Amino acid sequence: MTTRNLSLLLLWGCRLAIAGLLATMLIGVWASYQNPEVLVLARGDVPILGDLSLWAWLGSVVVAAGVMAVAIYVLLQAHQLFDIYRAGDLLSAAAATRISRIGKGTLLLAIASVLAHPVLTVLLTSANPVGQRAVSLALSSNDASLLLLAGLLTVIGRALREAAAVAAENKAFV
Repeated sequence: MTTRNLSLLLLWGCRLAIAGLLATMLIGVWASYQNPEVLVLARGDVPILGDLSLWAWLGSVVVAAGVMAVAIYVLLQAHQLFDIYRAGDLLSAAAATRISRIGKGTLLLAIASVLAHPVLTVLLTSANPVGQRAVSLALSSNDASLLLLAGLLTVIGRALREAAAVAAENKAFV
């Protein structure tokens, strides 16, 4: 499989993933309006005993949508990167910029997902009786993996930027 064909395949994969995340977000908003426990993100560690206020529900939706928005941003940057590769522009400043943005977006995604969980637990348990409200912090190997991936992509983006500058300089001599 050529680089262009693989890039085209991954480009479509990004499009499908973005569409899937958008659909998930819309379904999640609808489902959480019907049943706010959906916002617990299937962890099952947050007991919702009272009826959520509209503000707590809206806050929860905004927090969850914020994490999804960061994921969509990363996928959009990957989509643009694969489009650059599909065009055959493998060693370019534009590709380096996209890789760096994917790295920074992945870092933001890791931070957002770690911070979202305690905020969601506070919002979702705000209607519980005093003494039964909760704050829950969740760290997982996924968060650590995202941090490592973010660092790796940031370094690769910087290295590619330098390589693209050298390639452009060499091209100017020829």
